[in-house]
Amino acid sequence: MNSNLLVKRSLRTQIILFSLLIFFLTLGLGLFSFSKLNEVNEASADIRGHWLQSTLFLGDLNNDTSDYRAAEANLILSENPSVEKSAREEIITLKEIISLTEKKYQTMKHGPAELKTFQEFEQDWERYKKTSDEVLSLYKNGKADQARKLYMGQSRIDFATASTSLSTLTSQTVKGASSASDYAANIYSQAQKLILLAFLVTIFCIAYLLYYIRTKIALPLLALADKMRTLAANQTDIEIKGTDRPDEIGEMSRAVVIFQKNAIALSQSQLKLIEQASSLEEKLHLEQRMTELQRNFISMVSHEFRTPLTIIDGQAQRLIKLREPISSHDIVERAHKIRNSVKRVTKVMENIITSSSLYDGTSQLPFAPRKLDPCKLIADVCRINEENNPQCQIRFDYDEQPMLVFGDQDLLFLIFSNLISNAIKYSNADKEIRVTAYAAGDFAVITIEDKGIGIPEKDMAQLFERYHRGSNVTGIGGTGIGLHLVKMAISLHEGDIQVQSKEGAGSRFIVRLPLAN
Repeated sequence: MNSNLLVKRSLRTQIILFSLLIFFLTLGLGLFSFSKLNEVNEASADIRGHWLQSTLFLGDLNNDTSDYRAAEANLILSENPSVEKSAREEIITLKEIISLTEKKYQTMKHGPAELKTFQEFEQDWERYKKTSDEVLSLYKNGKADQARKLYMGQSRIDFATASTSLSTLTSQTVKGASSASDYAANIYSQAQKLILLAFLVTIFCIAYLLYYIRTKIALPLLALADKMRTLAANQTDIEIKGTDRPDEIGEMSRAVVIFQKNAIALSQSQLKLIEQASSLEEKLHLEQRMTELQRNFISMVSHEFRTPLTIIDGQAQRLIKLREPISSHDIVERAHKIRNSVKRVTKVMENIITSSSLYDGTSQLPFAPRKLDPCKLIADVCRINEENNPQCQIRFDYDEQPMLVFGDQDLLFLIFSNLISNAIKYSNADKEIRVTAYAAGDFAVITIEDKGIGIPEKDMAQLFERYHRGSNVTGIGGTGIGLHLVKMAISLHEGDIQVQSKEGAGSRFIVRLPLAN
């Protein structure tokens, strides 16, 4: 039992181990990337928080000290009182701004060299401010010449000394910022390379896992599935691989081998059963054939005899109901209609044997083609249906120029009689049946259109199948054989028939017959 348990768990254990490896690799890659990005961020933060701010403050000091010197010159060299006042106010303001900037710079963390240079600048600036205050005091007390002399002498020397200290400090800051920038770029480059390397290692591991799953799991499983389909198709002469594997796939392979043996045994049993059932099947097939022939015979006779017998009955009833003398012309005309219908019945009776053997493949519909005008035949069909159904309205439109087709008159009568009688049967009495005939290219096109109940979409695919009737014709008589005969007759004429219909909106049957060349 322990051995079987180990076998069942081996493949699952391998997948779990590989999945854990991928998980920890991905986790490690994420943590490593985060660490390196954190180093880059710290270097960037040092540049932003220290060097850029220091450079900004030093730039402000350079500008403000220069403005201070310029304001001092405006004060002692200008003779305009308003300019002197403005210069004094500017000096006071700049003195406060410079002092505030110095304090901001001191609050930041600096290196020893920077702090030393900054202290030198502070001392030099304090010395210059004292000299400047002395210049301003002399000018205020009316000693303008002495003030200007001091401004051009010791004051200039003190300002130059302070400016030199500030320039030295600025150079040190720029140099430090450049070093920090190079360090950040170096850290970023190293982080990029290391992250790329870790990413490639992870991709390699994932690719190897996918390769392993494909070659060791997916392909063997697909092969086993293919073997199972082959066995299901009763092809037992196959080789099952992987039975020596100590995992679940090996277990499945061994199960397939057992299935193969059972399939072989079952196949042998089926052969014996087939041999035993062969004679019974032949007898059953013969019985079914006879039953089918009988049903076809009855359906054919019922369908083909109905129309001519109806005509004969209708004409006879009209003769019986006549109360006044009838002309010889009317008698001859009605007698001709009765004789034509009798001829049709006779024709059907002559072809009973052929029709009854039609569906078992031993015969075909009688086909005696000749050149004829289908419009005249269709007009006769329309007139007969109007006489048999006085309430119906049939409109027949056709080209006056004759159209000749090469066809069998009886089969064409069967085609159009079925289609027009169906249009009448499945339409209301007040709905018009429209029949059109025209030439289009090498074909005569005849359409029979009604506004009746239509054909459900689900019945369209089986419309011309024998004995099939629409799902919406309950209560309406019919055998389901008419359209099947129509389809066969049109095929004999090398034509085709199309149907356009919508349930509740009527149907249109389009018959195309080759024109006679």
